[in-house]
Amino acid sequence: MALTAKEKEQLLLAIAADLAKRRLKRGEMLDYSQSTALIITEMRESARNGASVEELQKRGRSLLNRNQVMPGIPEMLAELHVEVPDVDSMTTIKLYNPIYTVH
Repeated sequence: MALTAKEKEQLLLAIAADLAKRRLKRGEMLDYSQSTALIITEMRESARNGASVEELQKRGRSLLNRNQVMPGIPEMLAELHVEVPDVDSMTTIKLYNPIYTVH
């Protein structure tokens, strides 16, 4: 099977997101790559299911809290640009401070 560069990227993101979910389930903290992959993959899946931009941003900010990621990761992920599928193209959504603070 021949995959395009974009398809390979999406597949690697999905694998990293799956790894992130398994690590979270075991109570392990995520690194930058795993955190990013999880947020991007979940937002893309929500977009494919018809979520609005507002819903996507809310979803992206609800996935991880500071206790689930390694120290310094929230600051590294202060802004994330996520390309999500739209009706006939891709739309870029800016997500600010996607890792929330636990109160």
